[in-house]
Amino acid sequence: MTTATCNGSKHMAFVGDSNGTVHGLEMHEDGFPQIARFWRAHENAITAIDTKGPYLATASGDRTARVVDFETGKTLVNLDPSNEALRDIRFRPSDPHVLMTSSRGGVISIFDIRHRQPTHALDCAEMTFVQWMPPRPIFPSVQVRHSKPIHTISRAYAFKDHQSNSPQSSITAVQWLPTRDHLIVSAGGSDASLTLWDSRYISRNNVAPLAHTDLPANDPYYTRNFGVTSLSLSSDGSRIYSTCRNSSIYAYSVPHLILGQAPELEPLDNSRLPHKGLNHRGLGPLFSLRHDDLGIDSFWIKSSIQPSAVTGLGDILAHH
Repeated sequence: MTTATCNGSKHMAFVGDSNGTVHGLEMHEDGFPQIARFWRAHENAITAIDTKGPYLATASGDRTARVVDFETGKTLVNLDPSNEALRDIRFRPSDPHVLMTSSRGGVISIFDIRHRQPTHALDCAEMTFVQWMPPRPIFPSVQVRHSKPIHTISRAYAFKDHQSNSPQSSITAVQWLPTRDHLIVSAGGSDASLTLWDSRYISRNNVAPLAHTDLPANDPYYTRNFGVTSLSLSSDGSRIYSTCRNSSIYAYSVPHLILGQAPELEPLDNSRLPHKGLNHRGLGPLFSLRHDDLGIDSFWIKSSIQPSAVTGLGDILAHH
């Protein structure tokens, strides 16, 4: 399963399952969540969900991603990022029309769903709004716009000193940095390092990253290369937490993703980069979180942040 929450007119949580179905849960009067709506979004397992405003985006093992309006139940656009199973999907914090996906083949794709594309018939499940007993969903064929990437980073794992060209070199997690949301952080299935990109300077002739972080070499539990399953940002954007398959959660300092002087990370920096990426060295994790009951031995085990604005007690990091 994969999950996401939204804070619209009603606080809702969305759960995607291995059958490609999305379940929308609302808090009931008795204090327990109940399914309020559901729909079949994909033909394969849903690997990631993200929300922004009224929009909900899903990525799947069927190699596609979709954006729906969860208030009306309408499928808005079908994304065709790559020929590989997708691993993550994220809306840009400042713009709900821009989002990115990452794939098993190591490809990061950026989309702008405002770009007009031809419509095609697509089998989409109608969103079912539940009253008491959930009726069976139906799957009508509707006309849905298709969208192609406006930018693509191919072989995004191949710019590290400790690169691996194995099948485990998929890009399993991506995040926009909220303070400067043209910056992207990615992580993969081959090791626990993070890579920093500037989406303004991605082109066919320039795909090198800004920086990549050191591995957690001083961690006695990091005995070999373990991949990352998810990335979570603190509510103030100062730290990023990576969930690693050695059953650790590593905390990175966002201002130190580039070591030394780094105007690229300053909020008001408008400097242009050289024609080719810088690929600087970044600081490794500040610390790690471990617990005897925290077992992360699968890509499907992820973590997420419940922000302080919701809890009133500070950020809460949970795995699921």
